[in-house]
Amino acid sequence: MAVTLGLEALQGVLGMRDAIDLLEAAFAHEAAGETVVSPRLNTAFDGGWMRILFALDRQSGYCATKAYHLIDGAGVRYVVSLYRLRDGELLAVMDGRTITELRTGATSGVVARKVPVAGPVSVGIIGSGHQARMQLESLANVYRIESAAVYSPTAANREAFAREMSARLGFPVSAVGSAEAAVRGRAVVAAASSNASSEPVVRG
Repeated sequence: MAVTLGLEALQGVLGMRDAIDLLEAAFAHEAAGETVVSPRLNTAFDGGWMRILFALDRQSGYCATKAYHLIDGAGVRYVVSLYRLRDGELLAVMDGRTITELRTGATSGVVARKVPVAGPVSVGIIGSGHQARMQLESLANVYRIESAAVYSPTAANREAFAREMSARLGFPVSAVGSAEAAVRGRAVVAAASSNASSEPVVRG
């Protein structure tokens, strides 16, 4: 019988280092031709949209669907369905928000492992939402970070981010007043912004 796991049940089950390890293995399976990933199905409707994806990993023995949708004024929600390849049995239906956040952050961790930076690292973060938190946590699992700076347009959000992430990760995170101040002189920069402007978030 399939289990149903909500957001609270999934929080803290998988750490960022675990997510980086698993994603790195999945990329290796993909490089070996052992995965199938569908095109994304996009459907727009009055007041929102729905997107559906499918992926299969022969080496792991599992496949999954992910469906996520937006309802205007209510935000985005995600659900992941996990199946066993051997017999096609549905094993779990899970809230997909934590999985999505971990996977997105862990991608940067996989890349960071391929780009070693000697000595203590300073990081600049553009954005102060869930994805920005995952980006910084992921980088902190690969690099020895001595400090970080964060910029997002809303001062209260970037200040809350700085307080929370300083306490969570154990190094100073400072809130700054511009994107340039966040990135200038930093060894590593990550952008996790919902900015829809035609202007670049950061200029070279």
